Amino acid sequence: MSTNISRKIKDLLEQNRQSQEKAIVFLADELMKKRLIVFVGAGCSISAGLPSWADLISDIKVKSKTKTNETDLLRIASKIEKEEGKLRFREEVVSRLRKLPSSPASLHRSLVQLEVNLFITTNYDHLLEEAFRDEGIAPAVISRDKDIPTIDPTRKTIVKLHGDIDSPSSIIISSIDYHRYSSEHSSFVDWLNSKAVENTVLFVGTSFTDQRLKDADDYVLKRFGDFRRPACIFLKLPIRGQSVPEEDYRVEFVDCRFNGCSKLNVIGPTKFTRCAWYT
Repeated sequence: MSTNISRKIKDLLEQNRQSQEKAIVFLADELMKKRLIVFVGAGCSISAGLPSWADLISDIKVKSKTKTNETDLLRIASKIEKEEGKLRFREEVVSRLRKLPSSPASLHRSLVQLEVNLFITTNYDHLLEEAFRDEGIAPAVISRDKDIPTIDPTRKTIVKLHGDIDSPSSIIISSIDYHRYSSEHSSFVDWLNSKAVENTVLFVGTSFTDQRLKDADDYVLKRFGDFRRPACIFLKLPIRGQSVPEEDYRVEFVDCRFNGCSKLNVIGPTKFTRCAWYT
């Protein structure tokens, strides 16, 4: 078993080395055609020092002394919200996201250097905005779906699907929020679907646990099938100790496929200098 796993690791690394140029050429081509948009997930904020979703909810759960045997984070959030109230719960979230970090991570600074005008995120924080301002750019920020018609395709724009810390009431955080999202924020849903049809989306810092992303790809698949624009995601290659079961090496790749679809291109960076291409 260990020999087989070792061989699999070597094969992955070899694919990674051989496919670097192909991945870079593809993304560069999409950039030149103005057809690339970037989705910024929570992993980017975590890399800058902000708490993960799990740590955030766990910390507030302890402070609020909320008692529950629930393990699903969205349901835990709903339980806290019920006991603490919507406003107080969101204020706790905001206070934790304002404390750290003092500046954007290098990843944010790298992203804003791209010749891309549209950035989509489910993050509440201002790290991406601050990275733009550090470059002397004042991006347009859209956090409410009624403002979608104001988007200027020639201007740097950040669309915040799940709200912003400057507006606690806009934050999408509980299972109830997610359940109602498609009806209460239908304009965001329709807009996201259209963008997935028209553009190549580069996902950074996400694992596709967000149902909105899965729904968007389902929408495109039903209407365009294999002719839709391809999506790409950065994921660290699954290099682990040889004692880890073989199936663990497939987890990161399985998780980033939409309902079994094999057309999502996974770019496995080694310190973001080497890329692997999977179809």
